[in-house]
Amino acid sequence: MAPPHARWWAVEEDGAAFWYCAPQLAPLTGFWFCDQLPAPSFDFAGDWRSSLTERPLSGER
Repeated sequence: MAPPHARWWAVEEDGAAFWYCAPQLAPLTGFWFCDQLPAPSFDFAGDWRSSLTERPLSGER
């Protein structure tokens, strides 16, 4: 199950899968950062460049 704040799931070129969270702005700066958390690969076997999957909005199925 995805962490509550995860927004995307993707596989990297090396085969590692990650959850990516919505970017957050650092207060009083122009910097933003995005959490990258280890995720299951779900046996993904396609091209890693097409793995990016956005989490459905609440209420979508």
